Amino acid sequence: MTSLQTLSVGWNVSVLEPMADPMVPIPERARIMVGLSGGADSTGLAVWAVRTYPNHDWHMVHVRHGLRDDEADRRAAQETAQLLNRPFLEVQAKWDDIERANGPEDRARQARYAAFVAAGEQLNTPYLALAHTADDQAETVILRLVRGTGPSGMAGMQPVSARVGLTIIRPLLHWPRAAVRNLSQGFPTVEDPTNTDLDQRRAYVRHQLLPVLGYARPDKQSAVPAISRLAALQAQQRMLIDHLIAPYVGPSWGSIQRISDESAPIVQKELIYRALGHDVSRELADGIARLQRGERIDIKGGRWAARDRFGWLIGPKKIAWSINKVDPPVHFPDHVHRDFDPLKTHPLPWKVPIYRDVNIRDVRVRYRLPVDSVHKGIFEYFEKSLRKQLPVVYTAAGNVVAIGPVSTLPIGRLGANVQWIAITQSHQL
Repeated sequence: MTSLQTLSVGWNVSVLEPMADPMVPIPERARIMVGLSGGADSTGLAVWAVRTYPNHDWHMVHVRHGLRDDEADRRAAQETAQLLNRPFLEVQAKWDDIERANGPEDRARQARYAAFVAAGEQLNTPYLALAHTADDQAETVILRLVRGTGPSGMAGMQPVSARVGLTIIRPLLHWPRAAVRNLSQGFPTVEDPTNTDLDQRRAYVRHQLLPVLGYARPDKQSAVPAISRLAALQAQQRMLIDHLIAPYVGPSWGSIQRISDESAPIVQKELIYRALGHDVSRELADGIARLQRGERIDIKGGRWAARDRFGWLIGPKKIAWSINKVDPPVHFPDHVHRDFDPLKTHPLPWKVPIYRDVNIRDVRVRYRLPVDSVHKGIFEYFEKSLRKQLPVVYTAAGNVVAIGPVSTLPIGRLGANVQWIAITQSHQL
């Protein structure tokens, strides 16, 4: 085992001792995937992981994108796994699982993560270790900066983050790239040609912008450590903001997010921005904050934003639902008080009454239609901005039996034979 020299300001690293970032807890009794591309960075991570935690259950996972001849990458990754005496799994990128992408780099990233999710399901683990370094962090911050990001985007990547189906750990996020690559010496590696293709945004930042930024420093040294520290400080600020705004986060209504108006305007704007996602502009968030009660607008990605008497709602234009029987029966209120936020008082799953003699297969869910005007008194309990999102439960004969997150029909009208069902989010209908 070699020893680590103190890193100079210029990050000239010659010898290394694997060390763990105290901000990244490494699961001890869990299987952990290592994203192994065959490049020097991921190979360095694999070597660090096995040498530092030899008793951990590391699995080397290689994703093939199919965009070029990557057989050499696969061979290098597989040989590294063999040299480290660790299991090796090869998976294909999941291009069909991409919803929206900001360019080809983002599209490839999403396809890669979808492949890791599939690998995690096969290996029965959500944990994925990636070889992102401080240099990657600096590149990410710059790319987000020129795209117009806000404070949260400036926090860059986090040592531990959650993605659907994955818990991502980046134990070497504080390391310079050169230090990580030094660990790969003696192992087969392949350089991805896109890393030097200046038509790729990240490669351009890496080879053109970052060196120039270094010249702008008084000591003419690399700007990477300073940018990396900036990201860490922004992450701490974000955690502080999370703590301060937590009391004002409204209840969610499935995939619809609620932002309460019982807070300062600056808090409302931050919550709206987060509900929209960080790929949108602050101008859009400010425009939604200026909506008047009863107003509604469409936003990109098949979503809408509206404001009612309780605050703001942001969610998809269409929501799919499935119906399942619930046992035992549950007593449910027969009306909604006009001063109660239906999203707050009745979160998912919704419970609605249905006749026991109605076959569950004969029950349907749709959204409000003009023919539902006979139920005007029921719809009046909800703001106009909500009504088009209210699911209507009806039978094959067309009889409406429940509307919205609560049934406002008096229980007595349905009789004693009441079977309860739950409407829960699903993409099956």
